[in-house]
Amino acid sequence: MTDGPASTQVDSTDGPSVIRISEQDAVAYADLVAWLAARYPDVSVSVIEAITQREAEAFLGGRHLAVPAALRRAVIEILSDRL
Repeated sequence: MTDGPASTQVDSTDGPSVIRISEQDAVAYADLVAWLAARYPDVSVSVIEAITQREAEAFLGGRHLAVPAALRRAVIEILSDRL
């Protein structure tokens, strides 16, 4: 029995480490921003974050590929309070 979709490390030759979640390749948001900031030092981090956020929203269509594991506990607490 598992707690959810399996994730595995995928080899990455250029850029932040890639993991596979639910048959999708993913990278940690902070790692991507840091990598882009190093690659484009003349662009402010806030601009890189804004572009990355906008593109993530467009790419994902508002659906989350993954969420912090701690979210599970918070949702369970809210659902338990409803009973």
